[in-house]
Amino acid sequence: MAFDGLVTRAVTLELADKIKYGKIEKIYQPDADELVFNIHTHAGNLKLYASCNSSHARVHLTHESFTNPAAPLAFCMLMRKHFSGGRITDIRQRETERIIEIDVETMNELGFSVNKRLIFEIMGKHSNIIALDIKSGKIIDCIKRISIDVNRGRQLLPGKIYEYPPSQGKIPLDEITEASFADIDKLFAVPMDFGKASAGSPYSSTAAPAIDENALAKAILGKVQGISPAVANNIAENALADFKTICNGASCEKSCAENADDERADTENISSATQSAAVCNLSAIIYEKIVQMRAAFTAYSKENHSPKAAPALTPVVYTDASGIPVEFHIFPLSAYESYYKAIRFDTVSEAAEYFYANKNSSNRIKQKSNDISHALKSALDKLYLKKQRLSEDLLKAENSDDFRLYGELLTANIHLAKAGDASVTVTNYYTGSPVTIPLDIKYSPSKNAQNYFKKYGKAKTAVKEKALQLEETERDIEYLESVSVFAANASSVEEIEELRNELVENGYLRRRKNAFRPGAAKNKTAPYEYHTSDGLRILIGRNNKENDLLTFKTAGSKDIWFHTKDIPGSHAILFTGGVSLDEISEKAIFETAALAAYHSKARESENVPVDYVPVRFVKKPNGAKPGMVIFTNNRTVWVNPKTPDSK
Repeated sequence: MAFDGLVTRAVTLELADKIKYGKIEKIYQPDADELVFNIHTHAGNLKLYASCNSSHARVHLTHESFTNPAAPLAFCMLMRKHFSGGRITDIRQRETERIIEIDVETMNELGFSVNKRLIFEIMGKHSNIIALDIKSGKIIDCIKRISIDVNRGRQLLPGKIYEYPPSQGKIPLDEITEASFADIDKLFAVPMDFGKASAGSPYSSTAAPAIDENALAKAILGKVQGISPAVANNIAENALADFKTICNGASCEKSCAENADDERADTENISSATQSAAVCNLSAIIYEKIVQMRAAFTAYSKENHSPKAAPALTPVVYTDASGIPVEFHIFPLSAYESYYKAIRFDTVSEAAEYFYANKNSSNRIKQKSNDISHALKSALDKLYLKKQRLSEDLLKAENSDDFRLYGELLTANIHLAKAGDASVTVTNYYTGSPVTIPLDIKYSPSKNAQNYFKKYGKAKTAVKEKALQLEETERDIEYLESVSVFAANASSVEEIEELRNELVENGYLRRRKNAFRPGAAKNKTAPYEYHTSDGLRILIGRNNKENDLLTFKTAGSKDIWFHTKDIPGSHAILFTGGVSLDEISEKAIFETAALAAYHSKARESENVPVDYVPVRFVKKPNGAKPGMVIFTNNRTVWVNPKTPDSK
């Protein structure tokens, strides 16, 4: 839950500073669950983005450009009717809830001034955008209408009196006191005066008690309104660290008050407020952390909403090793600092925009890749079943020599068979052993012989047909396996779309309604580009069409072609500048081969075989599918898959 009550407060303060008293000039609805407001302010035109999507609901300023539908949606038209031309008079947050209210003064149809309100509820699957008439308190409309069939306790429908979401019984951040956490000590069996622990205490008199950090975080989360689990964990971690520092080694011969003078309690890591309290209880320490957060917001609200004015409040996005955002907040989170890369921003809107843009992009890539992968798996399963059946049929057809033998032996021994016989036993003149030939009682012996020769002829024809079908099926499997690799390794939505178009062109997928035609994409992908340590250029295809283009259009005859041996993957081209293969360094060969292995199905393997050969020895058979080639004069090296920046 990246967009919690604290982030909402920071956004509210930022919006109040940037767009309060601004004029709403244009309103757009790019998608069913999002709105964009163009607002004219004293500092110029700004865009306010709001989404009530269940997985990424948020409100913030944005610089992103959006594609709007050709015809505006009904809710967008209503919003334009009631809010276009209005002036923003107030922006606030409800307590520390994830609710932002924006009051707007506008004109009605009669030219009279009226006051209306936009309410943004940022609550996961319950997120909503509500337009409200302030005077009557009635809902004008909602982007998501909630009827009694959906929620008996709270309906959000035009004409209904607006009611806030029901309280969860938590305490707003501004109303938190030390007493709010008084039961924390009891909950975790922490003595209020650690130096005077009772004889029955489960804790040693000379060491700070071991407290479950997760349980403490859960307890804090259940008390404080508007904080996310990540923030609760951060408070718990820091509070426990301070608790152990204050009480660590404190002799139980002295009270905690006496320990205030002890050098072990005199540490630079603990604030003077906590030291002066000189009590070994969690409630005081947790409360201090809350006070520190409130102080940061106070500094933030009084200044220009910059980390320079409030260093403790620094919008930050945490990303994993692949650059995918995992969390963001307005406070640095110590638990994330140790494991993830931190990217800091000047404003919370910038942090939110970066987080959701990259997070959503990653999710879209994963979703689209999974869609393609499911379609490919289904097609491959059918092809493997077809291959199995064809192999079985081919085996039967190849054993058809028995039909020829039966026909020959029956013809030679026709006098031994009688009409109506179910079988006849004759001597196999090839081996001298007896052979029993099954007969169809409906036909004469000579007709049975003719039938066996017909079966033999059909079987021989079937061998050729089945062999051709099997060969074609194996080529289809090879092609789809290569597409599966590209889908698994795709790093952008554009790559996935190009793969989809390739599959459509080759008849494996149906074209979607209103889908753009192949080649119509404005931003086509380009091959991966690398350089060897000695400066030679390497290009690697992102799909089979790019593979063909690289190998047969871009590469020269002396450039070197690489591909994993009998493993689906990309074509890799090492551009030699006209130099022959024997003049290329062994290091460049191994570096390019490692890249070819990395962009293949064997990415996670070790010691992968990679074939390489000058491009002039690579040919494309007539009628072959994209990316499918044959080659001769190849050499093979064994490498571990990696990129130049891999360790």
